[in-house]
Amino acid sequence: MKYRTLAAAPVVLVAVALVAWAAAPVELRPSVLAAAVESAKVLALVGCGVAAWTFEAGDYLRRAWLLLAACTLFLFGRDVVALAGGPVLAQGVLATAGNGCSVAGTWVLARAWTVAGLDEGDAPTGKWPLRTGAVAVALLVTGWPLVGDLGALARGEALAVVPLVSDVADTVVLALLAPLLRTTLALQGGVLRWPWALMTAGNLLWLVFDALYGVLGLLHVDPSRTRVATEALRVVATLFTFSAGIAQRKAVKAAAT
Repeated sequence: MKYRTLAAAPVVLVAVALVAWAAAPVELRPSVLAAAVESAKVLALVGCGVAAWTFEAGDYLRRAWLLLAACTLFLFGRDVVALAGGPVLAQGVLATAGNGCSVAGTWVLARAWTVAGLDEGDAPTGKWPLRTGAVAVALLVTGWPLVGDLGALARGEALAVVPLVSDVADTVVLALLAPLLRTTLALQGGVLRWPWALMTAGNLLWLVFDALYGVLGLLHVDPSRTRVATEALRVVATLFTFSAGIAQRKAVKAAAT
């Protein structure tokens, strides 16, 4: 599979899912959306697994992809428990574990360029504007939900800790767009740039998803009216993790030949 095909695959697959949703009877449409979301997570898990097993045990990047795989597995497990009508506490634990792995995995992946010692010639002053901008955008996008969850927690709503942890994790992951983007730009011209480019694209879509979700909440828009758009964004962002994982394996194999 070519790299450009991997880049286009998430968009094509979500388009297929939307066509299936439109063709389905009205009563089955929620099930079609749910199937698309869970299928995307399964594919993301496969992509992370393929990428992880491209590297030997103990390799730095294997750790990153295993953490991202664990994130996807925990979040998939949360969905299974929710669909089965399982306890809210179990859903919260799985969601919290998934968000923690997401932050850890993205952090490890974002630091790969620095750990390899390939940024030694970079001017420190050149890094801060991009980092500061990424943090500012992340806080702008997740700030309102964070405030709302903190308010709920202050009112004694113990379960508000779950979305609060999720919002904090989203803030950190979005802030890590800066080092991911720097790595992508630094690798420009080689096949090794593709995993980082696709992961960055996925995180940018999560940024759009979180921003849209926040704006809709701020405007008190009924979530059911925009569910197709938000779920489509969720699916395509998740699928970019699959593409990034497959691209990681292809890039490593290409570099070894």
